Amino acid sequence: MEKYSGFFCHVTQGGNFIMEKYLTLLKEKIEASDMVLVGIGESFGYTEKQALENKEYSIYFDKLKEENEWAMPYVYAKVAEQETDEKAYLNLAKLLENKNYFIVSLRTDDLVYKKEFGFKEERIVTPCGGVRKLQCENNCNNDIFEVPSGVTIALENFWANPENGLEVPEQKCSECNKNLMFNRMGASKYCEEGYLPMWEKYTKWLQGTLNHNLCILELGAGMKYPSVIRWPFEKMAFFNKKASIFRVHHKLYQLTEELSEKGYAVPQHPIEFLSNSFE
Repeated sequence: MEKYSGFFCHVTQGGNFIMEKYLTLLKEKIEASDMVLVGIGESFGYTEKQALENKEYSIYFDKLKEENEWAMPYVYAKVAEQETDEKAYLNLAKLLENKNYFIVSLRTDDLVYKKEFGFKEERIVTPCGGVRKLQCENNCNNDIFEVPSGVTIALENFWANPENGLEVPEQKCSECNKNLMFNRMGASKYCEEGYLPMWEKYTKWLQGTLNHNLCILELGAGMKYPSVIRWPFEKMAFFNKKASIFRVHHKLYQLTEELSEKGYAVPQHPIEFLSNSFE
């Protein structure tokens, strides 16, 4: 299956040359920067809607709907890992190598934490959560839990052989006996404690960006949670006289007029933009 073959690319004839110019400029700005802020949006990878519509993975979702619907986010994450060109993450890591950076990711597939990509976990915040932790569906204790090793093994076996279904009992909260579910946005009562400690570290890092040469890179951040990436990133770029901002999106790449002197609107899917960046 060709990755992202369904996305419309705004850049046609001569587009490769234009994208190379954007990329060269981005590399120069990052190289000259003191600090780099990266926002990974919901469009930086395969979406849950795409996963559900892909018949290749329908057996997974059909099996889970029977009695283990709580595990659906795990399959979403595995599909995203399967369908996302890892070169995009690897090339992003190369751009950030030896730089003082912080990454804010709206993705819930946890790909940004994959050890092979080499990002520093202490420089990442994922405010929408993911599949690395569990929480009570009622959030009765405002706490998160490790995924038991037995559950992890069962999920891995299910991914490898979905025909037999997922053979693991639903996890229960020890206090209220409600089901445990993955600590991610979409949980009935999302437990924000999973990301708040890193968010606090992120906000302290941001305080140190003022009057420093800051390069801001937005990758696929749309309007699903604009108050997390798009709007605050624009604000930082506007008030920091030494900042530059690159907004990479296949549709919503436009920047405000106030940023015309320091902003670069890149009309391409961010996965494609970064996957080809070192070829």
